[in-house]
Amino acid sequence: MMRFVPLGCLLVFVGIGVGWRAYHHWRRFGATGIALFRSGRLAQHVRDALLMLLLFIVGGEAAAVAYFPALLRRLGYIPGLDSSWAAGTGAALVIAATALMVASQLHLGASWRIGIEPEARPGLVTGGFYRFCRNPIFVFMLAGIAGFVLLIPT
Repeated sequence: MMRFVPLGCLLVFVGIGVGWRAYHHWRRFGATGIALFRSGRLAQHVRDALLMLLLFIVGGEAAAVAYFPALLRRLGYIPGLDSSWAAGTGAALVIAATALMVASQLHLGASWRIGIEPEARPGLVTGGFYRFCRNPIFVFMLAGIAGFVLLIPT
């Protein structure tokens, strides 16, 4: 059962942090806020493609842990992190980071989006977590990725 934890954490992280947030944004403001592959610029298309690749890699590793754990072990875990304390800490970190990431997203209101819309002029948000940090969503995403490193230490 413990081997399905990384997959569940990934579904929570992406499902709530992106899926639910885009749905909430659409219901409230009439647009999903997802602006990937819309810019027409090659550099931004490459960046958006790399984001999709990262999600694919992490999803593949989570699925490999769940369904083919012996295969992943042959690829080599980071020594010392292949333990239940690391997995528990990683899962807690992913869940906490997801909650804080969503709270940061909600502070953005109508300004929230994934990707770059050059014509958008959303205004500067200075309340909530944005009083302390210019990019709290990214800080909490990095904390979530650190949790995945503990969950899937490859």
